[in-house]
Amino acid sequence: MAHLSRTYLAYCDCKRKTPDGAAMETMTIAAAFTAGDSDNLMVGRNGVFWDRQGNDWDATITKIIDNPISIRQAFFSPYKRAMRWIGDQLAKRAADADAAASTRAQAAAGKVIDEVAGGDIAPPPPAPKPKIDAGVIAALSVAAGFILGALGSMLNAFFGLGAWMPIGVVALILAISGPSMIIAFFKLRQRNLGPLLDANGWAVNAKAKINIPFGRSLTQIPKLPPGSHRDLTDPYADKHTGRNWTIAILIVLAVLFSMWYFGCVQKHLPDGFPKSGFVKNREAIAANREKADTLMARITKEVADKQILPAEKDMRDLEDLKADLPNYVDKIKDLRKAVDQLQEAATAP
Repeated sequence: MAHLSRTYLAYCDCKRKTPDGAAMETMTIAAAFTAGDSDNLMVGRNGVFWDRQGNDWDATITKIIDNPISIRQAFFSPYKRAMRWIGDQLAKRAADADAAASTRAQAAAGKVIDEVAGGDIAPPPPAPKPKIDAGVIAALSVAAGFILGALGSMLNAFFGLGAWMPIGVVALILAISGPSMIIAFFKLRQRNLGPLLDANGWAVNAKAKINIPFGRSLTQIPKLPPGSHRDLTDPYADKHTGRNWTIAILIVLAVLFSMWYFGCVQKHLPDGFPKSGFVKNREAIAANREKADTLMARITKEVADKQILPAEKDMRDLEDLKADLPNYVDKIKDLRKAVDQLQEAATAP
C-alpha cells in the first residue's frame, strides 16, 4: 500500500456476522477515494462496505492518507484550510480563557477557605490600577497604520483597474488557488491502481493509472433518487432578521463609503461636500500634470527662440513637479539637456 501514497486512502476495519450468526468475521480494507471531497471523512467515522458478493460490512475508518482527490477539491482547499485555522484559533483562545478563569476562581476560593479556617479574614485588596504602556500603544498604532496603508494600497490598485476589475478578481483567485490546483494536477497524474490490485492477489504487470475520468467512475458521489427533490427551507430555522439587516446596512455603508472615497460619485455631490484624500491627491496630480504640460510647451518655444533666462526659470518650476509626476521624468531630462545646451552655446567664445 505504500505505493498508493499519492491517492487519498482510508483504511477501514470491517466486521459482520456469519450467515449462521455464530461468529464474527473481520477484515481490513483500503478504500481509495478518487472523486468528491473528504470534508466529512475522519478517523473513527462509521460506514457500510459492500463486497463483490453483495454482503454488507460494518466499517470504521482507522487511518487516512490525505492527498488531493480532484482539481475541484484542490481549488477550494486553501479557503477551507484558512477557515479551519481560524476556527481552531478561536477554539484555542476560548479554551485558554476558560482555563485561566477557572484557575483564578479556584485560587480565590482556596484563599477565602484558608482565611476562614484561620479565623482571620483580611479585607479584599484594592483593585489594581490599569497600567498603560506607551510603548505598546505606539507599537499597536504603527501596526494599525501599516495594515491600513497596505489595505489602502491594495484597494487603490484594485479600483485603479477600471474595466479590468473582473480580470483582477480572477487573477486574485488564481493566485490563491492556483498553486494548490497545480500540485493536485501533478499528483493526480501519478495515481496508480496497480499496487492496490497487487495487494488483493492480482497479477498486474503494467501500470494501471487512475486518470481523472477513470477515478470519477470508481468513486460515485451519491445522488437523489429519481423523482425526489431537496427542500432547502427549514421551518424551524432561527430567525436572524436583526443580524441580516445589520449586515445589509453595513455592506451598503461600505459600498457608499468606497464610492465616495474613490470619487465615483464626486460629480453628483454638492460643491461644499468634503473630498476624500484619494480624490484630493488625484486632483492635485491632474493639476500638476496640466501645469507641467504648459511649462513643457513654453520651455520648448523658449529654447527655439533662444530665450535663456525665461527657459531656465520655467525649467526650475518644471523640475519642482518631477517628484509628483514620475511619467514625466524622461521628458524633463530631455528639456534640461536642451536648456543646458542653449546656455553652453550662449557662453561659448
